[in-house]
Amino acid sequence: MRAIVIGHDHVAGLGALGPALERRGIRPEWTTVVPADRYDTPDVDAGFPDPTEAGLVVTLGAPWSRERIAGWAAREVAFLRRTHDAGVPVLAICFGAQLLAEALGGSGTTLPAARIGWHPVDPAGDRLPAGPWFC
Repeated sequence: MRAIVIGHDHVAGLGALGPALERRGIRPEWTTVVPADRYDTPDVDAGFPDPTEAGLVVTLGAPWSRERIAGWAAREVAFLRRTHDAGVPVLAICFGAQLLAEALGGSGTTLPAARIGWHPVDPAGDRLPAGPWFC
């Protein structure tokens, strides 16, 4: 099976997810959005592949705020919407999850300070447990 992997910067990686995909016969095909030479000016003119022939789409994190990458982030939101509408499964991690939420009608907000490490989280509703979550 083919998986489209969206790596937003030139150092993006799959970590432990890579071997897990491999064990399941899933072949990652990378799309790197921002090349190394544009790291400091990341609002590039990026395009995204046709998701309809993939068995999975994985979209990863990004080191920039949404405001610095408005152009391609909007195009990725449209790509994720097309992916969802085509019934292709999506695994969205970190920034990718923010874009997926936007594609599905949600929104995100910038926190006043970064949350890195274990932090108390109390999700709305009863579908997810409260407690310290790793951020």
